Amino acid sequence: PTEKRAQVDGLDIFYAEAGDGPPVLLIHGFPVSSRIWSQVIGPLSQAHRVIAVDVPGFGESACPPAFSYDFVGFADAIAGFLAQVGAKPAAIVGHSMGGAIALATTVLHPGSASRLVLVDALAYPKPLPLEGRLALMPIVGPFLFKKLYRKANLMRFFRRDVYVDPAKATEEMVGYFWKCLERPGGKEAAYRTLCALGDVEPIAELPPRVACPSLIVWGEGDKVFPLAHGERLAREIPGARLEVIRGAGHSPIDERAEDFLARVTPFLAPS
Repeated sequence: PTEKRAQVDGLDIFYAEAGDGPPVLLIHGFPVSSRIWSQVIGPLSQAHRVIAVDVPGFGESACPPAFSYDFVGFADAIAGFLAQVGAKPAAIVGHSMGGAIALATTVLHPGSASRLVLVDALAYPKPLPLEGRLALMPIVGPFLFKKLYRKANLMRFFRRDVYVDPAKATEEMVGYFWKCLERPGGKEAAYRTLCALGDVEPIAELPPRVACPSLIVWGEGDKVFPLAHGERLAREIPGARLEVIRGAGHSPIDERAEDFLARVTPFLAPS
């Protein structure tokens, strides 16, 4: 992929692009970046213009203090980005937090999405683990997250919660994501995003309002968002279909990339 940057309403946004054809936008989850899509960009680019974006505050996009870092802010940025790079409408594929952003963009900015793919998406309330509850505590929470959260914590999250096979969380991958978090403004952006993720009710109201063809893809062993959330999305989004990937946890896009592509590629094919 070719690495590029776009300026959207004063936001400096990094993205990687490959291929030609109908546009496909890939939106990553928390607290990672567009690199999480590295195994699927090439195959998808054989028939599509594939764009993997770093949302504001993450990866190599800017971390502006004035940005809102909530679902509406991210959706506005993504809609503006699609218009800026001439990729509107696009098939929008969102993973985890990126699924919530994809949902918000699709519903709040009609005409932005031609198709919607939600992968183990944040969509409904779920009790937070102890680390999450501590991080959101008044006064002490910001200190714990910004000062005491370490690369080892991020590695443990990937190996314990994200993958069925802990070996998928390599030092290189986690090291890159940690490096992005540690840059100036990175942890502040991540913490403000984490606070917004604590109130998912605005997203939970959106699925019935989706008006484009939709596919739900879920790892059977997801420990972050249970399969029941995927089943609920498939019921609430009009006409949506659910595909379950066996042997995958929260991130089938890289843990079972071939199985993911086998389900998503036919759905993205122009009708």
